[in-house]
Amino acid sequence: GFKAVHHDPPDMPIECVTVMAHDMVSLLYPAAFNVDSYVEWILDRDHRPTYGYHRRVLQILQSGGVRGRWQLKTPHHGLAVETIASVHPTARFIWTHREPSVCVASTASTVRHLSGTFSDADRRRQQGALWTRVLAEMLGRTQTARDRLGDDRFVDVSYTDLVADPVGTVTRLAADLGESVGPELAAVLHAHAAEHRQHRHGRHEYDFGEFGLQREALDERFSDYRARYLDA
Repeated sequence: GFKAVHHDPPDMPIECVTVMAHDMVSLLYPAAFNVDSYVEWILDRDHRPTYGYHRRVLQILQSGGVRGRWQLKTPHHGLAVETIASVHPTARFIWTHREPSVCVASTASTVRHLSGTFSDADRRRQQGALWTRVLAEMLGRTQTARDRLGDDRFVDVSYTDLVADPVGTVTRLAADLGESVGPELAAVLHAHAAEHRQHRHGRHEYDFGEFGLQREALDERFSDYRARYLDA
């Protein structure tokens, strides 16, 4: 049933948070284990050593001669965008925009499923509060980084557009990055989108109330972000 929540096929790329876990600085751990104090430590942590390790892993992976643009992804990156920019000076940042209140509830539900593998304690309300704070930190820090680094380092993508038209959205994204999608790549994208469609393994169902969350309160908390990126 977890496939409906978050599916990582064994033959597909996985998020950077897994590599970062090797350096013991990763939101992978609090997603699986209920250790709130570790989250506090991460929020205060200088991420430069972790991204230095991350960079070395990428160098090892391409040491056989493979070259090209790395495409990296994990929500954890939102806590350290400026650090990433210092470690990878030519990096561009793709910011996918979705209703933050929905992201909070979805994340809390995902964490409940993961941590439920190792504990039967009911911590849904604590998880709702904790991941509200973490996602607020991600948005705040990313916006601060954008203000300092400049809009030209960022490309904005609508989550709604990505789900409705994945190939068209990726094609426009590539153009914004100065690249093109030729016929061969387009065919690969169409095949991938047809196979990995949303809700293929079922719908991820969750309720705000079970995590002590109120949709209206969350919308208000993230009102500045929503006005800037969702209501424009």
